[in-house]
Amino acid sequence: MTDETCSAHNLLNWKADRRDAMTLTRLIGAGELTAMWMPLEADEAVRDLIRARRSGHEDASGINQTVQSVWLPHDHRFGGRTTWTKMYRRWFSEHHFVFPHQQLAF
Repeated sequence: MTDETCSAHNLLNWKADRRDAMTLTRLIGAGELTAMWMPLEADEAVRDLIRARRSGHEDASGINQTVQSVWLPHDHRFGGRTTWTKMYRRWFSEHHFVFPHQQLAF
């Protein structure tokens, strides 16, 4: 058993109340309690990274959809195969709107 796991046997040692100890003993005997894993700080750091990456991906998808929904009514259509490539970004940066206030948004 490592420091990261906590078994029902250890819980019995922590309990001072006889009734709780009896309940825990019955649960252990029935196989209802199992060891649990406590995440380390490094594990939490990996989880934070995954959450941040997922959030950034969702934000980027929303921005991409917003940009395309603004451009389509003005017949600004990209002729290439895939959007958000180098070629698309170059086309995007060279393309201009008729009115200056529209251009400010992009």
